[in-house]
Amino acid sequence: MQIDWFTYFAQLVNFLILVWLLRRYLYRPVLQAMQTRESDLAARFQSAAQQTEQAEQERARFLAQQDELERARERLVAEAEAEAEARRKRMIGEAREEVEEMQGRWYAAVEHEKELFLLELRRRLGESAMYLTRRALSDLADEALEARIIDSFIRRLNAVDPETRGLAPSQGQTSLVLIRTSFELAYQQRQQIVEALQQFFVSAGEMEEISVRFEREADLICGVELQVGARRLAWSLRDYLETIAAQLDHLFDAEEVESQGEPDPGTISPSPQPELSLANQP
Repeated sequence: MQIDWFTYFAQLVNFLILVWLLRRYLYRPVLQAMQTRESDLAARFQSAAQQTEQAEQERARFLAQQDELERARERLVAEAEAEAEARRKRMIGEAREEVEEMQGRWYAAVEHEKELFLLELRRRLGESAMYLTRRALSDLADEALEARIIDSFIRRLNAVDPETRGLAPSQGQTSLVLIRTSFELAYQQRQQIVEALQQFFVSAGEMEEISVRFEREADLICGVELQVGARRLAWSLRDYLETIAAQLDHLFDAEEVESQGEPDPGTISPSPQPELSLANQP
């Protein structure tokens, strides 16, 4: 087989021209496009990596801030709980103290009311006892007792200290003498009293003549009262009972002031016996 070298070289030249054309107008743009694409992808990957790294950094910072906020929250919650517990204990303590104070005041008020009630009860019992005593003495009075009362009054009148005399408003004049008794006097008893008064006044030179008037006074309680002007002489169980009542009132008042402790033995003196007393007529 004979080779046509001209044709052979011509085809070789055409092939080389085709390769050059393909490389210049096809492969080079494609390679450039591929390189550009690769560069773009590499840049994008790098940017994505940077963004990922930044995101990780932001995430780490966020987690750190979140941890810090959580620790701060726990610290604030612990402080709030501690403060609330302290306030609760303080309020409970204040409430307990207030309740104890109110309870103490209530107990003191109750004790005071009880003492006042007992004092008032004892006072009422004393008044009732005095009233019953008055009634009993008034009911027990009879003629024999009345006669003894008159005799005792005359005897005590005669035994009066001379310094007690001078009952008349002026000397050398007739004066009205008022005799009060808790019972009705018989004629003989009145005569006895008039004679005793004449001896008491006229013989002492205080009056030349006396005028005697008799009145009945139930409140005297087994007693006799003599009044001349604004002054009087009295002997009766009423004064005796009033003295006891005054001593009881003094005792009750002392106990009310002291409120506690034993009463002073000196607050009540021994009960006096009925005696003839001299006083200005109120």
